[in-house]
Amino acid sequence: MSSKKQTKTMKQLKAQKKKSETPDTKSKDKEIAELKQKVKQLEKAQKGRKLSALNRFKKYIVGPLTELALAETEYVDLIPLDKMRLLNKAYPIVWQEMVVNKVSMDNINSRKLQVEFNNQVDEILEQMKAGELDDQEHYREDIVNLLRNAIDEAAKSFEQEYDDEDGEEETEE
Repeated sequence: MSSKKQTKTMKQLKAQKKKSETPDTKSKDKEIAELKQKVKQLEKAQKGRKLSALNRFKKYIVGPLTELALAETEYVDLIPLDKMRLLNKAYPIVWQEMVVNKVSMDNINSRKLQVEFNNQVDEILEQMKAGELDDQEHYREDIVNLLRNAIDEAAKSFEQEYDDEDGEEETEE
């Protein structure tokens, strides 16, 4: 019997503890849940920085099509350093043509300008994914042609630089 009494008293003690701690426990649990939610929100906020419009343009629009454009030029076999230098001159030409020229620059501060650039890049990405597959392919081909022309134009600027360097060396002699 003593064990039954002990069980009853243990059960009674546990029930009393639950009754006495219920409001405090609920508030603590609620506070813990709120803090966990705040931590998750902070982690999400710190997780990924949004790419700038230019970087999204390079990564998602021009980047995947670069090799196709280079394959159609005579610069396909460049060493990586020269290829990078050439693309660093070609990308701004394509950026200017596809994004900057289509954004109205009238009375826009820098913050609104960034929003406009982001909107234009979003529009280009939507056009690349919208419509039938044939339309998407034609749009990509247009971008490849634009990129190829920009690569050719950038290469001409390198040729002019080399010609200028050669001309300076000849005049020094």
